[in-house]
Amino acid sequence: MKRLKKVIFFLVFFICVYAANACQCPPSSLSVEEAGKYEIIFRGKIISVTPCGNKFGEAVFEIDELYKGNSAKRFSVLFECNTDCA
Repeated sequence: MKRLKKVIFFLVFFICVYAANACQCPPSSLSVEEAGKYEIIFRGKIISVTPCGNKFGEAVFEIDELYKGNSAKRFSVLFECNTDCA
């Protein structure tokens, strides 16, 4: 029983530490005005993420359903590695 309490304590501690370091995108509501801010809106999945090399990393997306804009079925996005939510 004592061992179980230790495991639970460390699990809760790990979750709290992880949550404190997690980032969150700014909250927004789904509206026509909000959708107007973006060139592309889609439902899809991340195929791969290349770890940060020099200054940029790369994420490859695959579109399942395109709602707005024009795009290939798969495309990549570069992101800066030194930002909070890279």
